[in-house]
Amino acid sequence: MKKNHLISILIIILVYVAASMLIHKSYILPGITDILVSLKDILLNGTFLKVVFTTLYRTFFGLLISFFIALVLALCAYFNETVRELLHPLYVLLKTIPNITYIIVALLWLGRNGSVILVASLVVFPIFYNSILNALLNIDDSLIKVTRLYQGPILHKIIHVYLPLIKKDILAALGNCCSLGFKVSIMAEILSQVKSGIGKELYYAKANFLMADIFAWTILIILISSLFDHLISLFNKED
Repeated sequence: MKKNHLISILIIILVYVAASMLIHKSYILPGITDILVSLKDILLNGTFLKVVFTTLYRTFFGLLISFFIALVLALCAYFNETVRELLHPLYVLLKTIPNITYIIVALLWLGRNGSVILVASLVVFPIFYNSILNALLNIDDSLIKVTRLYQGPILHKIIHVYLPLIKKDILAALGNCCSLGFKVSIMAEILSQVKSGIGKELYYAKANFLMADIFAWTILIILISSLFDHLISLFNKED
């Protein structure tokens, strides 16, 4: 971590501590000690890993579905301009629909657990689709000429020629979508009132005015999201 980043984090913490001491009401702005105690209790709770992995499962299942659908449609749009024009209104529509609408409709259609997966899929789909399609369209012309010389079935060509050329773009899209999908899944869990998951824990804390728990879970969400970004960065560096 860069020195300036550390300084910035320290300033944020100091400002928060000063504000907490000034307000002096833990149910509005809990102290750092209260948050650390809540953080310790959450981490030592026997259900912590189950709660986190339940949310991660819903998130990644939704991301996986969305990625493969976006990949197939982006490839179709790349190879066929008519398909690209037909899909454009759908892309714009899905990009502009509010997340809360997805959650309400998905909850009515699929119930609690299924709605979280569907919402995660729909929210990240436009990002996947647009990133993959633009990456394909921006492949250098000289490389396109080389791909035409490659003999073999179109599927083999896609796997061994086109996808390696846009690998970095796909990883960048994954980095954005993992963090976004994770946070959207938690929001969907809260509104859907699932039986298990980070969203359920946040809802419980909110219902019981456990502000320190809300801040502690928020810190954990930030750390997990940062871990996604770090892992994607490592994959990019390996190339």
